[in-house]
Amino acid sequence: MYIQDILVLNNYQNQGIATEMMKKVIEKYKDVRQKVLLTEEAPDVRYFYEKNGFMSCDQGTLVAFAKMN
Repeated sequence: MYIQDILVLNNYQNQGIATEMMKKVIEKYKDVRQKVLLTEEAPDVRYFYEKNGFMSCDQGTLVAFAKMN
């Protein structure tokens, strides 16, 4: 499963909306073994996804590759 960001308008952030959206997606695809997320590096972004069970590949035992252009 590939997730390309969970986005919430600024006026609605910090109300648990993104967390609820993430929970629903994860629950729907709970039988999928690999869940991949690609997003920008920012402290609040990292905190949100780590809080929701994701681990950055630069901190774990996985490797990730991307080619941008």
